[in-house]
Amino acid sequence: MTRLSRRLQNVEIKLFCIDPGIYSMGYAYWHTDDPYEIPIVGLVKSDGKKGLIWNQTAIIQASKLQKLVIPFLPYIKLVLCEWPEYYGQNLVATTNKLCFMVGSVARLFPVHKFQTVTPMQWKGQLKKDVVKWRIIDHYGERECREWKADEWDAVGIGLWKMGVL
Repeated sequence: MTRLSRRLQNVEIKLFCIDPGIYSMGYAYWHTDDPYEIPIVGLVKSDGKKGLIWNQTAIIQASKLQKLVIPFLPYIKLVLCEWPEYYGQNLVATTNKLCFMVGSVARLFPVHKFQTVTPMQWKGQLKKDVVKWRIIDHYGERECREWKADEWDAVGIGLWKMGVL
């Protein structure tokens, strides 16, 4: 039984946030609408198997997330997933890959529970480090010390939704 599944048994999840990534996907969730509740965070990481093309890796990542959340779908009220924005011609491939990743994740959830949010919507022009420090200020360094890269954005999305970030 995974860390996520142990904590989700028959407990409502008000908000489940995802920072999608083909090689590393962060998630965070809250059981209440209280932004001071410390979220449960986690990372779905690629195995780094050689010979796979990016879309195969994306599908494997989505499948890993599916194994974590499918048994608990009835308890999840809202899913927010970051939707990539196009920033310039040389980032087209990256944007397309992330759009494919979001689609692979979106299929896991009922349409009425799944929403996307762009980085501009939830963090505006804030840099990753600024978001991280705001979250640390909110929860305290001790509570966040073990969080990893993509988990920060997942938490940031949730705090934005709750009106804190």
